[in-house]
Amino acid sequence: MPAEDVTPHEISLAVWDLPSPLVVGRSAKMKVGAKCSAGCPLTGQDVEIHNKTEVSGRGTLGPTPWPGTSALYWAEVDLDAPAAEGTHCWEVALTASARESAHERTSSSFGFIAVPPPELCLIVKVTEKKTDVPVRDVEVRLGPHRGSTDDLGSAKVELPKGAYDLVVWKLGYRALEKAVEVMADTTVQVEIELEPEPEQEYWMG
Repeated sequence: MPAEDVTPHEISLAVWDLPSPLVVGRSAKMKVGAKCSAGCPLTGQDVEIHNKTEVSGRGTLGPTPWPGTSALYWAEVDLDAPAAEGTHCWEVALTASARESAHERTSSSFGFIAVPPPELCLIVKVTEKKTDVPVRDVEVRLGPHRGSTDDLGSAKVELPKGAYDLVVWKLGYRALEKAVEVMADTTVQVEIELEPEPEQEYWMG
């Protein structure tokens, strides 16, 4: 009898915890996960990160799924950032072993931004305008560079010298944007305001 055709199971891939942005020429860590549509264990399968010309990182899926999932097997992968700044699109691939009949090579693309090495440190301190109380968990952005305020309302961002649009945002507060020129280590103080409560509609019965 002829052997039955075996249709490989579908594999979905995910990447997370990739630093944003990456610094050119430096190494970084990211997490890669793979899940089989049939729930097969993928322990020991190899994953690779490919740029346009070569492999930039390798890892092996671990023995247990990611917490809170039933079959998302994952690995932490070291990768080499590109030598050129700008926007890049790379590929993550599951390279199924030769003994695997249920799975085949699967790949997915992901994008990121690479920036020049930082030259200085900017500290952004965020307080609530009326109370002067530090505000934590505020998102701070200067172009592709990002940070988040701590319990003292302070965010540390390393970046090259230059002019930036500083944007600070947190749910429940009015977003604030201001132009800053950063030429040396410095601290910027920012005050943000709570969003006004929406007006209540009253209906007469």
